[in-house]
Amino acid sequence: MRPTETTLMHGRTHAKILALPILLQIGLIVLHVIVWRFFPEDGWGIDGLGTWGPVVLHGLIIIAEVIFIVVPILQWLASTYTLTNLRVSQQWGIIVRRSHEVSLDRIAAVSTERSIIDRIFGCGTLVLHDVSINAESSSGVRFHDVPRVEEVRATINQLIY
Repeated sequence: MRPTETTLMHGRTHAKILALPILLQIGLIVLHVIVWRFFPEDGWGIDGLGTWGPVVLHGLIIIAEVIFIVVPILQWLASTYTLTNLRVSQQWGIIVRRSHEVSLDRIAAVSTERSIIDRIFGCGTLVLHDVSINAESSSGVRFHDVPRVEEVRATINQLIY
């Protein structure tokens, strides 16, 4: 009989990936204000440009906001990871939902990779090495931007051993 599966940890990837979209949004708001405030009413003497020029520029800025701000935020909201007593899984994708699962009984070793930025924010990359692959090699299943990655690694090690 298979033991029941219980969720030990569930969360999103770290919010640090939203820093760039937030900074970009601030810049685009400034650009909106510049177009609204400083675009000449005569459109530099070109017929129709004084009326439609700002509208077109604001439209292009809004398209940039959707592509570079709304889409990354939706991707972040859709990216989750789950640790249970039987497996580690990750799900991502807005339109096409994808997932990757690793059974705990197939894990030979667990390691983490943390850059300086990751250490500042308290996250990192969790690398799960499969029993069929040399545990010392750099290959393995990678879960990027996992919050409290050291805590997750310790929990997985406790479950394995």
